[in-house]
Amino acid sequence: MATVNMSTVQTGCGGVATTPGSEAASVTVQPTRWGASPRGKVVIVGVQSHIWDARTSLRPEDLELSAEQLPEKAVAGLGSKYTFDRSRLRPLLASRLALYRTLKERGVSIGNAYVIAEDEYKEAMAKAGEIIADFEKAKRELVTKAPEWYEEWKENIPPKFHPTDGAERVVQEVERSFLATIEFEVSELSQKASNQLSERLLQEVVSGAQDMLRGSFHRYKNRLEATQRILLPLKKLKNKIESMVFVDHETWQPILDEITALLDSVPSKGKLNHKHLSQLYVLLVALVGMRDKSIRDSLKDAESSGDLWNVTDDTIEDSPEPADSAPVNAPASGWY
Repeated sequence: MATVNMSTVQTGCGGVATTPGSEAASVTVQPTRWGASPRGKVVIVGVQSHIWDARTSLRPEDLELSAEQLPEKAVAGLGSKYTFDRSRLRPLLASRLALYRTLKERGVSIGNAYVIAEDEYKEAMAKAGEIIADFEKAKRELVTKAPEWYEEWKENIPPKFHPTDGAERVVQEVERSFLATIEFEVSELSQKASNQLSERLLQEVVSGAQDMLRGSFHRYKNRLEATQRILLPLKKLKNKIESMVFVDHETWQPILDEITALLDSVPSKGKLNHKHLSQLYVLLVALVGMRDKSIRDSLKDAESSGDLWNVTDDTIEDSPEPADSAPVNAPASGWY
């Protein structure tokens, strides 16, 4: 495993890691080595990928435009056209999305990567390995069937939009597609890094609580019961907090305690009734309110707010998903 001395950081790769646009280059896989850390042990895991988008630029003749009708390049372009049935690429895109979701569930995002604690790392990478294996399986099937699928697709589009390249180009582009993880081992976190992780974790917890309010209460304002599925997002959030509590034990242990108490107080099987839903609602509102107060104070405010299920636009905000494909580099010097 190649190592780079960056203060307390060592680098290594899991699976096959490449940079977008390059030929696949295998890296010897060795187990991650952990150093002692008073603030916890983490690995920064990024996703590197390239999936062909089956697009190319439209030509003036495709739209039957004369030179006088062409827009100025400084104002607008002609757009793009498809060069293959893009629905056939969905399994590759789905694998990449599944990999991001797996890392997001277990780690705290920083830029285009995720910080994952030691106790979640092995499970996360095992799941990542399964997803990447599914990606490779779908890719092999696509390479095999691309010529047949290309001809079927070509028959159903107007001749003037037929690509100039044939099925061989499709196979070449699909073969260049890849999905991999790249890992930066951090053997010791600085206080600055711990503070930043805690702040980022808070943002993710607030965002997760907002999503749960939107999905479980905003859309079902008069619900009187729910199945156990309503608790799944909270359980995943609890697992993430539990693995990252070391970044600021004083802040996160009380939050973890409140979530644990809620999960312990509701039935582990069967449906949840209105009382259980009320408890869940109060906790979620309290988690959203932690942006500027402690969990204890936020709970008091949530419990006294009354108006159950009144989830307003001020309570729920959209949060952007991380970029799907971007180069992943080691954290800036001094972060760790």
